[in-house]
Amino acid sequence: MLPLDTFLRVVDTTPLIAIDLIVPNEDGGYLLGHRVNRSAYRWAAADEIVVDHTVHPNTQAYFSAVAAR
Repeated sequence: MLPLDTFLRVVDTTPLIAIDLIVPNEDGGYLLGHRVNRSAYRWAAADEIVVDHTVHPNTQAYFSAVAAR
């Protein structure tokens, strides 16, 4: 199970996107993310998140540093 402090760090440091999140684990279970706040009325163009997209090395270093705290 993901420790609570790690989970909260992930929530604080990842983008909020307008999809539900389903992440499978090795034991056949799933981490489910569901937005509980109202969605925005307008959509503003920003960056995109792509499946199997390589994360920029600086972003990887940032998340590694955050995870080490």
